[in-house]
Amino acid sequence: MRPTRQLLYFVYGGAQVYRQELKFSLLSALHWRQQQDIAIRVVTDRPQDYQGWPVELLPIDGATLQAWQGQHGYLHRSKACAIAWALPRAERTLFLDSDTVVQAPLSPLFDGIDDQRGVMDVEEWRWRKARARPEFVRFAAALAERRQEPAEDTRLYNSGVCGLSRSHQARVEQAISLIDDWRGHDDEVHTLEQIALSFSLADLAITEARGAIRHYYAEKRFLHFMLAHFFERYGEDYTAELRRHWQEVPLTKPLPDVWTRLRVKWQLAGLDKQRASLGRKLLYGCLAPQDSYAQACRHVWWERALSERLGGGDRQAFAEGIWPNDLPRPHLADEAGAALDYLRKRMRG
Repeated sequence: MRPTRQLLYFVYGGAQVYRQELKFSLLSALHWRQQQDIAIRVVTDRPQDYQGWPVELLPIDGATLQAWQGQHGYLHRSKACAIAWALPRAERTLFLDSDTVVQAPLSPLFDGIDDQRGVMDVEEWRWRKARARPEFVRFAAALAERRQEPAEDTRLYNSGVCGLSRSHQARVEQAISLIDDWRGHDDEVHTLEQIALSFSLADLAITEARGAIRHYYAEKRFLHFMLAHFFERYGEDYTAELRRHWQEVPLTKPLPDVWTRLRVKWQLAGLDKQRASLGRKLLYGCLAPQDSYAQACRHVWWERALSERLGGGDRQAFAEGIWPNDLPRPHLADEAGAALDYLRKRMRG
């Protein structure tokens, strides 16, 4: 019998980071399902990775995955295809990207789904603002030429959460058609799948999942290392230990305590914006909290420092294990030493 509600995931390939993202999201979903009649389903080409987990696996083969990516190999097209394929299996579907964490009961989200209503992650732009962004200019001009431009107040949503009714399948198929029609623009607009879905759902009343679902895409580099630490500690098989300990993982990037951040701000006060940004990232990694999760990912701060516009002097200093002269350094030698060891190895390749 078709269930009324299904929580849906889609994951493919054998990458550890996505597998661990999904398993952690499943732990949160299983916790917050709260004995409700909600089927949890995973569409995947690697069902063996999730054997023993209390979820329903919907296996697909390589040919299906390739077909879903389309003749132009647009990876995000496969997500829309997976949703369209699974939508008839329940009256109401709540799709979650793997980099999500459920933080509240699921039932209220499903209650917001019917023929005239849906659920999305968060609104990111109105079309009137999005089309003026540099990466949208050529795309917006092409839509205008084809008479495909939406109304100016059309909302563009992040699709990391997508709640739809079974009656919305034609809308998802329309989004897939738009993705195919817009081929060639994915190099400049990296969210074509989200835009196509937003256009197709434009006349629905949309509720945002903000608060109930945390979508940590902006901080996923930090989370990837914290999740790797969690699963290294407790294993990836579904066990009582995983259920008991999953909530110990921080869901935000690790920051020094408030007084330390104020001290860093004061130390950087005399620098220009660019140098202050570099110094802040270096110091935040050095002064991260001492818990094992923060320590597992503090080097991400230093990676972000390397992504700054470094001068030749900075690169030379880092390669030699020297702290830049104009930047404040941590008081303790071992705090600076950890950063310099990491940066020296990175600069020397």
